[in-house]
Amino acid sequence: MTSTDTGTGTVVALHGDAERDERDHEILQLRLAGLSIRRLAREFKVTDREVLRALERGLPQLTPETRTRMFREDLLRLDELMIHWFAAAKNGSASAANATQLCLRIMERRSALCGLDAPVHWRIEVIEQAAASAESSTAALLKELDRIAAERPDDGHGLIIEGEIAEPDSAPPAA
Repeated sequence: MTSTDTGTGTVVALHGDAERDERDHEILQLRLAGLSIRRLAREFKVTDREVLRALERGLPQLTPETRTRMFREDLLRLDELMIHWFAAAKNGSASAANATQLCLRIMERRSALCGLDAPVHWRIEVIEQAAASAESSTAALLKELDRIAAERPDDGHGLIIEGEIAEPDSAPPAA
């Protein structure tokens, strides 16, 4: 069973392996064209997770063997480019300067891919500054409260009000 969204021309409901493969291929092509995962999910009326699964099925697996093959293919492409542009750089034409620049860039890329460049060394210095001795407002308040508490009499009978000891009333006020 297939149905088509007339607004976009994309297949939105598919069943079976062949139809799923077709949908996965279309999702992959649209993703490569720049559509977001969310938009693809909306277009195909599936969840974001299903779009991600379709992309996983459609993309090649990146195994160590695949990495090696891709590396070797890239080196071959660089060789082919170098052959073409090296000849142009040597002929002395007006475009020789541009061709020379391209050759140098190709050589730099080859060196980077093959790990031939000297490692970049960074010198990192940690500069420590002494903590500012300025007292925070909280610390100043706590210090002042400690000073006031230290001035409190030890007998426990009096209260300090503006530096004077106020004695508690011994008799209740007359009514």
